[in-house]
Amino acid sequence: MLSEALQHVEGPHVALAVTHAENQTDVSGATVLTSGHPIPDERGLKAGRQIVSLLSEACEHDQVIALISGGGSALIPAPVSGLTLSDKIRVNEVLLSSGLGIT
Repeated sequence: MLSEALQHVEGPHVALAVTHAENQTDVSGATVLTSGHPIPDERGLKAGRQIVSLLSEACEHDQVIALISGGGSALIPAPVSGLTLSDKIRVNEVLLSSGLGIT
């Protein structure tokens, strides 16, 4: 998705992608980070912090394009106050072992 999107972006830009190791590939003009999927991990937590930092530097005239496909909640876990990464990991493990479909 990012490779295609960047073909339509003109001028200076910053691009960041987060994917799981099986999909990891270089994308010209972008930083690509790997993260855990389907189980969230510390890499994803760090990636989320990097995204927040990048967005905090954006000004009102910057354009932000977010491309999120399946797995985003595992790839970029961002526990709310009161929850931990361990909490999110445990919930994913319970759901994955439940035998239920994703829908």
